[in-house]
Amino acid sequence: MDLPLALLLALALLATVFVSVNRYESSIEFYKLLSCAALFWFIVNQPASVWRRRVYVTALIGGALVTSWIGARSYAFEYAAGNPSWRIFGTFFNPNELAGFLELVIPVAVAAFLWSRSLPMRIITGFAALLTIIALLLTASRGGWLSLAAGMFVFALLAGVVFRRTRLALVAGAVVLALILLVSLAVTPLRVRVVGSLSAQQHSNMFRYLTWRGTATMAAAHPWLGVGPAAFESVYPQYATGGFTRMAHQNYLQVAAETGLLGGAAFVWMLGAFFWLAGKGFRRLPERESRLLCAGCIAGVLAFCIHSFLDYGWYIGAIGLTVLALCGLAGNAAGPAPEQTPAEPATKRKRRRGEQSPPKPAADEAGLLAVWRRPLPLSPAGRWAAFAVAAGVTLLAVNHPVRAYLAENYYQQGRMADARGNRIVAEQYYRSAVRLAPGSGEYHRQLGRMMGAPGGIKEVERAIRLEPTNALNHVVLAKLYELVGPWDEAAANYQRAIELNPNYLTAYRGLAELEARRGRVQTALGLYGRMLEIEQSPYERYKALEQRIEPEYAYAHYALGRAALEREDLDTARAELERALEILRQRDTLGAGITAALRAAGEYSPPAEQELIQLRARILWRLADLWAHVGDTVKADSLRVEARQASTHVERMVEDEPPLSETGR
Repeated sequence: MDLPLALLLALALLATVFVSVNRYESSIEFYKLLSCAALFWFIVNQPASVWRRRVYVTALIGGALVTSWIGARSYAFEYAAGNPSWRIFGTFFNPNELAGFLELVIPVAVAAFLWSRSLPMRIITGFAALLTIIALLLTASRGGWLSLAAGMFVFALLAGVVFRRTRLALVAGAVVLALILLVSLAVTPLRVRVVGSLSAQQHSNMFRYLTWRGTATMAAAHPWLGVGPAAFESVYPQYATGGFTRMAHQNYLQVAAETGLLGGAAFVWMLGAFFWLAGKGFRRLPERESRLLCAGCIAGVLAFCIHSFLDYGWYIGAIGLTVLALCGLAGNAAGPAPEQTPAEPATKRKRRRGEQSPPKPAADEAGLLAVWRRPLPLSPAGRWAAFAVAAGVTLLAVNHPVRAYLAENYYQQGRMADARGNRIVAEQYYRSAVRLAPGSGEYHRQLGRMMGAPGGIKEVERAIRLEPTNALNHVVLAKLYELVGPWDEAAANYQRAIELNPNYLTAYRGLAELEARRGRVQTALGLYGRMLEIEQSPYERYKALEQRIEPEYAYAHYALGRAALEREDLDTARAELERALEILRQRDTLGAGITAALRAAGEYSPPAEQELIQLRARILWRLADLWAHVGDTVKADSLRVEARQASTHVERMVEDEPPLSETGR
């Protein structure tokens, strides 16, 4: 596995340095990959020892136990609160990613149960395997279930070979799968996922298909080195036909898109080399424990390979690290056995006369390998100097990721302060993040947004230089230019954002509102019409979260309703205004959970929330005008009361709005 893993690292480094559109994020992703590779090489090159491998297995099972317990406890709380369809996610941010982690560890936990001989160890390992299986079921991840079933089927076959009871292993595997299916049909969240609505499954499948098609197009457009590790989100919107996503929902395509087609081939080569290595070790090893460990590693990595067709687990730190840890464990077990009788030290005995000296290293062990195995002949001062050099190199190597870690902490604290409306504190945290990580365009953009115009313009322009394909940078810069001018610069940045992301609703709305203030009514109405075309397109119909209601469409319907009302086209005005109000109400009901989660994550700021409240008030006021126009004064007065309850300044806000029709002008 050394060559494909080293090739993948080299391609990731080259892509980071030469082609990445977001070098800061690419460098962080490269460090993550490097740390996973370092763990693999550390484990696989340890002296072959059963107790060492048990230490790593214990660590993996312990991590799975902790996150499974957290997830099971959260399900118990939700079930008691009357929410039996809750999907657990443990310490991960997504149930599918928790399933991706557990499917790696469960076969190893079962292997540990089978090789344990003492009763206490069987109880501990059996409890660990059972709890992790229950947790994976409660994730309600269909991809996780399918992947684990395939991995455990292969594990049953290999365990049958170890115990020489292949038929019994097949029967046991069939019984276990039947029990899992019965439990799935009995527990509410599992039954919903197994026999859920066909439309929901078709929606998810179509979203993934469209995402894969766009990712394949992106990979074909950047075949040599890709777009850079972790730069998928910055480039994918140019190729998207389905809804917004930050990941490709398939490891193979995303690796190929970010590190080039050769990088994707190296990734597949690495996994294939693992199976060849582990399979060879499984056939050769004599002891039962090592063979069961190889079987567990094979089953876990196989489950990962199958799930990689449906999700992006490789980019989750815990999952990528676990994959290469299993590869290292199997490689360590399959490696050459240690010498049984090490040579006796020369100080403990005297060489007899005529006794032959120890053989010299063979010719194939000369050169670098021999130097690696023999300590360098250094004086004490030389050893201290070598230690100082090694320590300095290590400090230089970890300087960047440590500073990035500290900067991210400051940045997250700034987002929390920003979400609470404390702009002064948020700006201080953003400044600290920029000082520690000046290469991050995201930190510069947030600092510039917090500083406002004109001082923040330079910060956002710096963000654009660091992340030239990120459309959000251009939208933020356009909003700053709207405040101080020139408006032509604001319009140009909105246009650039739309070029980078043809489905960017915020850019369309910002440009439409700007054009309306400039008196270009037809251009503004055309932009609002384009937003409604996107609403009917696959981009809106097939998205990652159906419950995420996009409020930008409400702005478009409201603007078109205003224009129709000014033209006295009452039927069109009523339809558009009621559709805008319906979108906001759906956001408060169907999308309440998603909205709360996004608000907790800092996705929605207090000004944005206040703006939506004001939009609701303006919609109600315009509907009141419409009903007053047709003579229903009672309903008009009721709507005006509701509008004033939402915002006391609704009358002034409506009066200040620029007209959106030629008759209104």
